[in-house]
Order: sequence, then C-alpha cells, then structure tokens
Amino acid sequence: MKGTGVLFVSKSESLFPLAKLYAKKAGYSDIKGTTKGRDALNRVINEYKPRLVFVEADFYDTATPYMLRRLQNKIPWLKIAVFSLGECKPEMEIRFISYGIERYISLHHGMADFIHGFKAIMDGKKYIAWKLSKRIEELDVVPEPSERESDREDEILVMLANGKHVKEIGELLGLSERTVAHHKTSIFSRYQVDKISLFIRSAQNSGKIRFNGLYYLAGGNKE
Repeated sequence: MKGTGVLFVSKSESLFPLAKLYAKKAGYSDIKGTTKGRDALNRVINEYKPRLVFVEADFYDTATPYMLRRLQNKIPWLKIAVFSLGECKPEMEIRFISYGIERYISLHHGMADFIHGFKAIMDGKKYIAWKLSKRIEELDVVPEPSERESDREDEILVMLANGKHVKEIGELLGLSERTVAHHKTSIFSRYQVDKISLFIRSAQNSGKIRFNGLYYLAGGNKE
C-alpha cells in the first residue's frame, strides 16, 4: 500500500533538516531521512511506504543509475527523484534519464530551476532540470541502458577505482564473485597492470576517471 510521506536518501545526515524544511514549505509533514542503502534502504521503504523518494545523485557512487533502476523494478509504484547539490557530469545526468528516472533537479543548473523543480516534484509531477532537458532534446537518440560486455566492464572498472572489492561489486550489480573476478582480470589486462594502485593511476592518466571525488567519464577524456 502506498504512503503519503517523503523519504530523503543521502550519505550526509546534515542535509536532512534543510530537506525537511523545504518539504514542509511545500505542504508535507510526513518526512523522513536515511543514510541506508541497498537491502537496508529497501526495508526502510517497505516499512515507511513513502509516496516519493529523493535520492542524492552520488549516493551509490558511480552505480547510482543502475541501482535506482533495480529499486524501481523491485517497487514499481514508487516515485523516485534524483537531486544533486553539486556538479554532476553531463554523461551521468543523461544516464539517469536513460535508466528511467523522470524526476531530476540540480543546484548546478541554478537555484531558481532547482526550487521550481522541487515544488513540481512535490506536487506529484515529473520534472527534469531545464538545462538537462534541453541537452536531451539536442540528442538524436537518448542512450538506452546496455548490458554489453564493455559497458558492464566500465561499471566494474569505476567501482574498482572507488575502492570496492569483488564481493561488494557482485552484490551491487547482481553478479557472482567469479564473474566480477573475470571482468577484473580482463580490465587489468586491458591496462597492462597487476595491482589496483597501478590500475587507478593508469585509468586516471587515460582520462577514464578523475580524482575530483573520483567520477566516471564515459568514453574517456574528450577535453
């Protein structure tokens, strides 16, 4: 059964008071916040049964779009919105949309648009940040989620660079440890390294990842 509340999901508890303040201004009083993820987050949602969940853009590091699609598949009635308080790379923003997210707001796109989008989402509407919406309109085709081998290895690549272990990556992506280990071996072979420290350095030098919070650049450095 659907609820009427709003749940904010973030790695930082310090965001919850401000989020609750804005939500109350929008007319909502049943508001909660959580830092829990994966199965623990599913349990919170099943117990609380919110009508809407706001998830911080980098909550699951680079796996966020994939994890949110899994969450939506598990709980089809749930309305999910993504919010970003900093800069989220264009490739990642578009990836959210390609994975089915219909509500996305970012302070990086301007305070006025952020507040306007927040109010629209709280009113039950779908809303994509204006600049992102324009960028998508300029694309011939919005990229579809892909399960190709190279795409899956790219997901594992960036999780390895974020310090995640084979077992944890397997749990995040729903893969066996053996499959993840196979991809890890392939990735190390591609970069001609045998240690994670050398791999991170090589991936950084190639432009595949950067160390501004360590984020993923699809297709490498194009600057």
